[in-house]
Amino acid sequence: MVDDTLLTAGVAAILAGIALVLLGGAAYIAYQALERRLDARAGIPAPDEEEQAHRAAPPPARPESAPSRQHQPA
Repeated sequence: MVDDTLLTAGVAAILAGIALVLLGGAAYIAYQALERRLDARAGIPAPDEEEQAHRAAPPPARPESAPSRQHQPA
């Protein structure tokens, strides 16, 4: 009825696709780790460190002479 070779080939193709996705994910993670390591060597801050630095810094003060953006009646 069902060709065993066709069924085996289909299962093998599905498993190969899953393996490729997993290998791609592992390669991406390894690439990101390598990129962070090279950035650290070059003195470039990591994106999460840069974001934390922006959060810790107080917001810049607006000079009083700067125009406000409040609604002006027409």
